[in-house]
Amino acid sequence: MKTVIQFFAQKFYLLLGLVFLAVLFWLLYIIIVTFFKWFSNLENQIAASIITASFVALISTMGLILSKHYEHKREIRKELATRKIPVYEELINFSFRCTFAQKMGEEPPTEQETVQFIAKLIPRLIIWSDGNIIKSFCSFRDCSNDNIDTSNPKILFIFEDMLLKIRNDLGHKDKRLKRGDILGLYVNDINKYLTP
Repeated sequence: MKTVIQFFAQKFYLLLGLVFLAVLFWLLYIIIVTFFKWFSNLENQIAASIITASFVALISTMGLILSKHYEHKREIRKELATRKIPVYEELINFSFRCTFAQKMGEEPPTEQETVQFIAKLIPRLIIWSDGNIIKSFCSFRDCSNDNIDTSNPKILFIFEDMLLKIRNDLGHKDKRLKRGDILGLYVNDINKYLTP
């Protein structure tokens, strides 16, 4: 429950804030009116020079601030990319090993190796990767099992979606790549899985 003192204190601070704002707007009004009176008494040539110099200074300052802002963002993206690339390389290499081990005449990773890999990868994925990649990895992991059938187009296309999202996160635009283009690099008969 509010006491009477708290109630009046709250109203007093509200009133004090409104008075402060009114005084601030009044001072701002006085400054603007004084500036325009002074400015209107200047000769046209001097006024034009002042306007031009002010405009040039404003544009230069804005350009400098914007360039520093974009340079800072570019440095952050570059630093993030140096952290993301090793994580993505490990993820892609392990995913290829899981998905294509049988076709390459190798044994797929054991369940213990997979659990160890995922346990080491997940913290790095959480810290460095984009949310879309985390979702794609989860979809790929959910679709995968111990006996991966690489002829199953569902897992192949989920894998390709993950690869495209990784490329997008690293700055590749890939506007001309369509479904199956990346898979076509290592799946010879990918066209039979693509719907017309």
